[in-house]
Amino acid sequence: MYVFGGYDNMGMACDDLYQYDIEKNTWKRIRADNSPPSRFQHTAVHYKQNMCVFGGLGDASAILQDFYVFNIETNKWSKLVSKKGKAPSSRFGHGAVMANQAMIVMGGCGKDREAPYDDIFCFNFTNKEFTEGEWQVLETIPSLSSSSSSSSSSSSDEDKGKDAMTMGPRYHHAYLWDDLNFSILIHGGKGKQSASLNDAVILSFGRTLLDILPHFVMFEILKYITDRKDLYT
Repeated sequence: MYVFGGYDNMGMACDDLYQYDIEKNTWKRIRADNSPPSRFQHTAVHYKQNMCVFGGLGDASAILQDFYVFNIETNKWSKLVSKKGKAPSSRFGHGAVMANQAMIVMGGCGKDREAPYDDIFCFNFTNKEFTEGEWQVLETIPSLSSSSSSSSSSSSDEDKGKDAMTMGPRYHHAYLWDDLNFSILIHGGKGKQSASLNDAVILSFGRTLLDILPHFVMFEILKYITDRKDLYT
């Protein structure tokens, strides 16, 4: 397991990288050239022999937009170059998962913490060294259940209806990649005006749909995945 960045007990952003050996129960600091600037509230995902780090808050709470890749085999950092497409704006508290050969970035917050993002981006790697690629904005449409719910809402619920067309503006949410159903499970976080959320969302890439679910359904899905231990042995 690799851990990069975060903040220390003085509240200062860190730029150190550590490796944890699960079998030996030991920590080791990894020193490598071209390390990314200090940061916290970023995302880090694993893909093959690489750890991909995006965004976060840096020194003096600067909101970051940069993208770095650490090669576990060579112990080298590379700043990733986007050859095409619109990259996500600077953000922190967002979510990120790997889906096949693409990294999905969802939500997060910028300068205005009262107005988090509801956008979803996809980064596709285009070279074997995983140092180049292209960004793509993912458009979403609601499921039939979401459409029915939105169309039946009153005018006073107009904002709620609009949010049902997306994952809803949020940051500091929990998320999980479901490889079995090729989807992302999203739960909670902070919404508009920093309101605490307790909803659950399924972002399905098979049909490119967003399904807004009751709170309890999320845990039924998670329980089902957890119980199916045979899938992971």
